[in-house]
Amino acid sequence: MLGLRLPKYVFVLLFALHNLASQSNAAAQGTQVLPKTCNQWYAQLWQSVASKIEEPGEFWNHYKVDYVGDSGGQGSTVHLHDPTNDREYIAKWPSEKEFGHYTTKREYALLRELNEKKVRHIPQAVSYESALTTSNGKVIPGVLIQSKVGNNNLKQIQKWFSNAESAEGDAKYLSTILKAFYDLTQTLEDLHKLGIVHRDIKASNIVIDAQNQAHLIDFGISVSVNDLKKELKESDYVLGTKSHIAPEIINDDFKNADTRSDYYSLGATLMSLVFKQNLSDNYRDNLALLSQTNFLISKEANQSIKDLILELLHADPSLRLTNPNEIRLRLLGIMEQLKFTSEASTNPASH
Repeated sequence: MLGLRLPKYVFVLLFALHNLASQSNAAAQGTQVLPKTCNQWYAQLWQSVASKIEEPGEFWNHYKVDYVGDSGGQGSTVHLHDPTNDREYIAKWPSEKEFGHYTTKREYALLRELNEKKVRHIPQAVSYESALTTSNGKVIPGVLIQSKVGNNNLKQIQKWFSNAESAEGDAKYLSTILKAFYDLTQTLEDLHKLGIVHRDIKASNIVIDAQNQAHLIDFGISVSVNDLKKELKESDYVLGTKSHIAPEIINDDFKNADTRSDYYSLGATLMSLVFKQNLSDNYRDNLALLSQTNFLISKEANQSIKDLILELLHADPSLRLTNPNEIRLRLLGIMEQLKFTSEASTNPASH
């Protein structure tokens, strides 16, 4: 994109075509700015194409680039290896135009504060580098270095099990998801006690490590409850992944926008993993699909999963399931049901 200059209307047209293409295929969902003006459409498109990722094998200062990571509206990532201590890290740097005050420097400060408060199952903030120089002489500004917490996210795990056609396969897939959600409720419990809303809970932001421990990543748009209400009141945009954003945020219901909104996103994430596909932006369409989805597991386990999703997705925050202890108990109960399903499928006496 270096040296490319096109009229603004061309970018707007490309953005519209990009949206149509995104709706017609199963591309991975990213953090979105839901704009209300053409200027914001232009800014969002620029964010998605302006930042290019380096090649594996290059060095950033003393870090070696292992492989490229995800690129989204807020920035791009690469996986780094530090030869001096043989540890792996994630580097995140901003898009060409960062959105408002949501910068990598701000994210580093927040992540460091959360580490100091001992929030469970999140990356460790390592450093913020105002600039890193690559081995080919390119300067990368505003780089957040954080610990690497795992190799695979739930979106990738979903793809591995996309063709599961047995009770044992379904039970293993769902057990992996539910165990991750059990860990995630501990993270949300800690965050919410501090008055922080994550705002971008989705499958690709939940990473599983070698010990099968789940970690919540990407705090780029995380914010305090008070700042969230202020932003919604004063801004003409909404940040997040549209199909996962709680109704009280989409509908400008500022008074009810708080930590409970994260549990709606949790329910939407669970639903997307159950469907093994991206959600529709239409809530009713998702509910209709949920009623038609059944795994090759017991009827009781099927219904338990659906009931949990529906309670997390309640449109009214006051009626939404937001008690982390209760959610964990429900998850444990479903995992126990799945355990019996898996045992039955591998026990010749059960056939």
